[in-house]
Amino acid sequence: MKKITLIAALSLAAASANAQVLADGYYRVQNSNTKRWAVLADDKAYVDENVGGVGAVNLEAIRTYLHFDKIVSNPGSIIKFTYSKAGKGYVLSAQGANTHTMLANYGDYYLTLTKQGKTYVASAYAKGFNIHLADERLNGNETEDSLGYMQPSGNDRQNWYITPLDASSADNYFGFQPTLTANGKDYLPFYADFAFTKYSDGIKAYYVDGVKERAGVARLHEITSDVIPAGFPMIIETASMEPSSNKVNIVSSNAAAPTDNLLSGVYFCSAIDLLNWWDGTSKDHNVYTLNDPTTMRVLAVENGDLVLKKSTEKYIPANSFYLKVSADCADVVKFVDSATFDATTEPDPPTGIASVTADKNAVSALVYNLNGQCVSVSGLESLPKGVYIVNGKKVVKR
Repeated sequence: MKKITLIAALSLAAASANAQVLADGYYRVQNSNTKRWAVLADDKAYVDENVGGVGAVNLEAIRTYLHFDKIVSNPGSIIKFTYSKAGKGYVLSAQGANTHTMLANYGDYYLTLTKQGKTYVASAYAKGFNIHLADERLNGNETEDSLGYMQPSGNDRQNWYITPLDASSADNYFGFQPTLTANGKDYLPFYADFAFTKYSDGIKAYYVDGVKERAGVARLHEITSDVIPAGFPMIIETASMEPSSNKVNIVSSNAAAPTDNLLSGVYFCSAIDLLNWWDGTSKDHNVYTLNDPTTMRVLAVENGDLVLKKSTEKYIPANSFYLKVSADCADVVKFVDSATFDATTEPDPPTGIASVTADKNAVSALVYNLNGQCVSVSGLESLPKGVYIVNGKKVVKR
């Protein structure tokens, strides 16, 4: 049976007459039978028109997770439903990807939803067959994380709860899960395709607006607007390690993003060597950012302090960021206050000139300074320490 993911089902709906049954907004999607939630993992979609004579979609872009603590702080679990009157169906989006764009090479696809009690069935019509989204049962096991797939009707795992986000709820909120602790405070790198306002106390958001690479210092700038902008890589500070104490309201309105942010965001980290055996490799679902330790720094803790540091990991993690730097940057970049940052002087850049020992026997050599002026006709011995040109080459006298 052809496995496909949640977005596959939600995007292959034929553009038939379909009333709007959900208000536009942000939702989580959970299977009513297995109780697993769906999370977007990459932005790839493929249509195979000759699978069992029915036609199928391969996305392998959705994982389904059984435990709430795996999705509570994952922006990929937040799916925006937008109804298209022109297409008479829904476009779904998450983390910079949307179903309509993902399948644009294969047709003009929109989601068809049918309400059944408190649940919804996501259906599509292809090659004369009605097919529905269902949650996978791997080897009959309902206790592991999995993925979605499509099949004809009659499956007991094709009904889904589609529930709006609610910061006041105990079981369908979005809350930050810090990954780092420094100087008694908790932090995480964060990058999401939605704007938010703070619901819980103690949440702060920062970005980097200045770096002195060779000095190894950076300046943080706090975002003080009520709405924290979408698509903006940032450092989140929380007052607790518990997501239930770090809730936010996800909002459809956006705020103007500062233009001086030096951080680069990463939505996905999906690569063959990171996938489970059941994902397969028949299609290219590699959507990742390779880490370059020479020119990238990531959020870390060094000697108890929050820093941007050279990493030896292969990839930049999903839903996070990196600082792009030059090869001259210090391995560890420390955060300092604005006054210290302004007062810090950058060391001179490396010249690339190798240290040499003057040839004392070259007493008749002409020596020039870097301005091209002759400063000695008897070699380097009588000159002070510095950089000179001898026989057309730069040398250093120490």
